[in-house]
Amino acid sequence: FFAPHIRINRWSSWLRETFPHWEYSSVTRADGGLDSRYYDYHFPLSLQNGGSFEVGVNRSIEGPSAPFRVNARRNISIPAGRYEFNDSFVTFRTNPSSRMSGNFRLAFGDFYNGTKRSYDGGFTTRVSEQLNVTATLSRNVIDLPVGAFTTTLVGSRIVYAFSTRMF
Repeated sequence: FFAPHIRINRWSSWLRETFPHWEYSSVTRADGGLDSRYYDYHFPLSLQNGGSFEVGVNRSIEGPSAPFRVNARRNISIPAGRYEFNDSFVTFRTNPSSRMSGNFRLAFGDFYNGTKRSYDGGFTTRVSEQLNVTATLSRNVIDLPVGAFTTTLVGSRIVYAFSTRMF
C-alpha cells in the first residue's frame, strides 16, 4: 500500500489535497494455487468545498478451482480457470457535512470472461444533528458468453447518534 498525501498551495482555492495510492492483495489456496489477486490504482481529489472526485483502475486476477454460479435464476456460472480483468471507475461525492449530500459512481470493464457496467448513487439527508437518512441505488449490467443479466439493489440506512460516543 502506498498513499502520499499531497497539498499544493497553488490550487488551494479549489483543491484541498490529493492522495494517489495503489494497493495489492493476494490470496492463495492451500495447494499453492492462486485463488485471487487484486491491484488498485486510485487518484482521488479532496475539494475545498468538502466534496471529492476520484478516478481509478482495479485489476483482478481470479483462479476459481471449481465452477461457481453468479446468477441462480438464469443458471449462469463461471467455469473454473484463470481470469484476468480490469475495471475503471469515476466517483463524485458532494460535501457529506451539508444538510443534503450525494454520491455517484460509474464503473465499466471486464468481468471474468465478459463485461460489466456498474452505476451506483445515493443521497443523504441530515435531518438533525443526531439523525441521518440515506438512500442508495446500485445497478450492475453483466454480459458473459453464457448469458447476460442485470442486478439492482436498493438500500436505505437510518443513523441516530445519541452522543458523539454512542450511535
